[in-house]
Amino acid sequence: LKQGWPDSVKLNKSNVGKLLSLYFGHSPDRIGALRYVIDEVLSEMPALVKGKCVAAFETCSHHTFGSYYSSSLEYLSRELASLLGSDATKTKDPRVAGKILEKLERLIELLSTLFSLTKHNDSLAKKNVILQQLKFGSKFVEIFVGKAIPFFQVHFQHHEKAIISIIRDVNRRCAHQ
Repeated sequence: LKQGWPDSVKLNKSNVGKLLSLYFGHSPDRIGALRYVIDEVLSEMPALVKGKCVAAFETCSHHTFGSYYSSSLEYLSRELASLLGSDATKTKDPRVAGKILEKLERLIELLSTLFSLTKHNDSLAKKNVILQQLKFGSKFVEIFVGKAIPFFQVHFQHHEKAIISIIRDVNRRCAHQ
């Protein structure tokens, strides 16, 4: 993903998307991998001249943005499901719950960053990108409601402010995008 490919290779979802899927899926720190691609690579897209690529990731350009965007959204939803489906969420320990809430906040921030890319940059807001945003954004909210709310009920007493903040944040960032 970071290296240039021969001009004869057509970059698309079948190769770039597959490599991103492998990168996210097998990274020992999936949230870190998502953070890197979203905050360091995709965040450069608004200033990128058409026909050029992101310096750190030569496979990321306006042409491949959709593959990067949809893979990032898909793995944000998967990471949310993994986080909220883990055995750690069954704990009554407030310290463990606090760590889960921190990771949850980071996933919500990353989702918001992705949504902002299309909200504030018409050149990135193509039909296929917006459809992926709708698909995986809805999935993210569905997972959040189905799995986070029961977790919040268990830990509300010890983490009331953080939980209310997270719920407001999801509402603000998802409802107004």
